[in-house]
Amino acid sequence: MVKRFFAINDFVYTSDDELAELMPTRNEENKLWLLQDDLRELKLSSKKLHSDEKVTLLDVRDLFDALIERHPSAAEYLAADTSVVKNPAFENACVK
Repeated sequence: MVKRFFAINDFVYTSDDELAELMPTRNEENKLWLLQDDLRELKLSSKKLHSDEKVTLLDVRDLFDALIERHPSAAEYLAADTSVVKNPAFENACVK
């Protein structure tokens, strides 16, 4: 959706007052650029995990740790000790 916005943004006629009210402000547009970069990074990480048949737990952990470093809020979902990990000690032992 963000990518689509930037694809059509230059072609939208903003002289129409009703349409101009719906368009994001310059500040919101800057935030959309940052969001698009973040989404691109997450998409590349996801593709990397899905495309490599020989991916190891260590590779996954390294990738997740890099994402957590860049996006600390992702730690809730990607950290080695998150709630979805049944046995964090086992996972840590596997990746060493």
